[in-house]
Amino acid sequence: MYSSADAQRHTANHLRKLVVVDFLFQFACFFGVFNSILQTYCNYKVKWRPEPESNRRIGVLQTPALPLGYQAMYCGKQQLIINSAVNVDILALKWYFLDMADRVSTIFTPVNQKYYSGSAVSSAGQKKKNIFAFVLTAVGVVLTCYFGYLLVNRFFFPSAKPYLDADVYYGKAKVSVNGVEAGETPLENYVVKKGSGTVRFEGDAGVAYETTVPFEAGYPSLVKRDLGVDEVFSSGFSLWYEKSDTGNVLSVISEPSDALVFIDGSEVGKTPFASDKLTDGAYELRIEKANYEPQNFRLSVFKDQKVNVAFKLFPLPAPASVKLMTGSTNIYDVNSADSIITANPQQWAKALVYWNKTRGINIMGYGINRDFVFKYVLDFAGNFYDTDASAVDPEKVVLADGKIAYLRKEADVEGVSAQAKESLAKIGTGAGLGKSVKVITTPTGWLRVRSTASLNGTEVGRLSVGDIVTVIEESAGWVKIKSASGLEGWASADYLQSL
Repeated sequence: MYSSADAQRHTANHLRKLVVVDFLFQFACFFGVFNSILQTYCNYKVKWRPEPESNRRIGVLQTPALPLGYQAMYCGKQQLIINSAVNVDILALKWYFLDMADRVSTIFTPVNQKYYSGSAVSSAGQKKKNIFAFVLTAVGVVLTCYFGYLLVNRFFFPSAKPYLDADVYYGKAKVSVNGVEAGETPLENYVVKKGSGTVRFEGDAGVAYETTVPFEAGYPSLVKRDLGVDEVFSSGFSLWYEKSDTGNVLSVISEPSDALVFIDGSEVGKTPFASDKLTDGAYELRIEKANYEPQNFRLSVFKDQKVNVAFKLFPLPAPASVKLMTGSTNIYDVNSADSIITANPQQWAKALVYWNKTRGINIMGYGINRDFVFKYVLDFAGNFYDTDASAVDPEKVVLADGKIAYLRKEADVEGVSAQAKESLAKIGTGAGLGKSVKVITTPTGWLRVRSTASLNGTEVGRLSVGDIVTVIEESAGWVKIKSASGLEGWASADYLQSL
């Protein structure tokens, strides 16, 4: 879940990047000012000309004769000989700083010390010029840093551009903002334009999600999503800030509504929820609703800002504990009373497989695990699905010793539906449906098989002592069986023994 630590980390990363940009910008301004000073200074101080014989000795420096096409640059008592075809901007800058260092050093030298330059100047007069140049340069540096700082801060803080953090709980997803691909999750500190924008996720499994989020300058907008399998079986939250005229405000909505809201562990109401009682700081926000996965994360409340949080809850595709169907050894009861879940059985099957992989299912005898225990999923409409939730023809089901997850409407009576029974019957003999039972000794030496679970039911066949049959269903002293020969009906449980 997203926490205030994440927000602080993102903000710190954002600030670090801006500090680097600030430094580079100030350096650029600094360099620009010095370049201007350099050009002015060099126009005054630096002389470019063919090297005359009389200038080959300056102070204690001895210059050899210059080749044709070469020139000498005089900067204070420093001398540089270069080819006239070379761009001299950078070289001039280097020698300018050397000369400035000489000038500054003479501020603190004895009055009678000679300072060598193109022409002799009294050390006292030269010292005044050096002090003036030093002060002018220092003021230039200070002003450059100050106005560069103001410019950078005006550009980046706090009314700069808002930014977006986007992520998914499982796997990876591509993120687009206003139709432009922004990158892959996790997407952090992505600068956006102020106003509302569309954020779109496209997951690895081809599942997509799109939402509209407001962007407030100087504050993050967060979108985190479990893409799930479709719009119903998915979850996540969006968070955004907006200016408030009534102080600090927290607003929480959810889909579905009427979810319990907890702040720092204390129940404060139900969604939709709003409060203006929170001071600046970080809070643990949690929402819960029966038959849905709860969500929680830490958020920050800022002064005179309204923080909005919109949750989407994931409906639970399986009960807290999945148990065997009554009278079965390999058919497990996965039931739900939520019409949103049961409305589309195949999507329910997909959600069951996805949930098993991402969260795990608590299965009696196996515990919570993420390995899919079931070989097939059977819904109340009689449809079979494989481990990828793809539909399978019942006659092509090869169960052997595998297990079945039966998707049952909680409102239905105990046991499988009539449609599901028909699909189970099509699997054939030896498929391992339910438990196997053996016919024990009877007074007549055989056992009647009837059309209904009653002595009034019509006899549809007989079983011999020792026959082994498969249990399809059980009901108050009667067992519905299927024999190897295809005989199907109800027999008295008193003469059937489990193997």
